[in-house]
Amino acid sequence: MNRIDDVVVFRSLTKVDLRKIVDIQLRRLDKLLSDRQVKLELSEEAKLRLVDLGYEPALGARPLRRAILKQVQDPLAEALLGNKYAGGTSIKVGLEGERFTFTG
Repeated sequence: MNRIDDVVVFRSLTKVDLRKIVDIQLRRLDKLLSDRQVKLELSEEAKLRLVDLGYEPALGARPLRRAILKQVQDPLAEALLGNKYAGGTSIKVGLEGERFTFTG
């Protein structure tokens, strides 16, 4: 019962799809940061770089999630734990070459 016996074909996610998913994932991260009264803003270039890093048509959105974790969430968590940013700070994430930058 409640089982699909037919083959279900999904289309691969496009970069346009992943760009939308970046916004969804960043809203979730922003919500987590609101507990610390920290606001996160990513430049369009940084968002597009995340899409490039996370684009793997055969794997869907999983590589994108890993790219966000590795490039944004983990470095941000380390900075917050190290008290680099105070509450009420707006942190801007940009791109310098291929490297993500954090200013706040």
